[in-house]
Amino acid sequence: MIGLWECGMLRIQPMTNMLNVYRFTMLAAERLAESLDAEFKRWSIGKEGNLRALLSTLQYILGPGSDWQPISLTDIIMSDAVKKAYRKATLHVHPDKLQQQGASIREKYICEKVFDLLKVCI
Repeated sequence: MIGLWECGMLRIQPMTNMLNVYRFTMLAAERLAESLDAEFKRWSIGKEGNLRALLSTLQYILGPGSDWQPISLTDIIMSDAVKKAYRKATLHVHPDKLQQQGASIREKYICEKVFDLLKVCI
């Protein structure tokens, strides 16, 4: 017959393993966030408030696998073209749409940051 102490130890051990896995996952997520924050900062520096500059360089932060078609700065000179490009960009990086598409953690994080930055510019 198993005593209460032994029974309790059987319950504590799996919890300890779960906590270790959780801590490892959180540490990895923090490292990824730091790396992506640095990448995002390099891309956005000097462009805060400049919607045309952000839209014309969006492909550099989204990466080649994002299906984003680059927009030339000369294509968004007129305000109507900027509005159209802005709508297209916000739809492309919208967090809800990414969730439905099953995007990676990296893509979700970057797109959320880009989405927030674009929202501030309007």
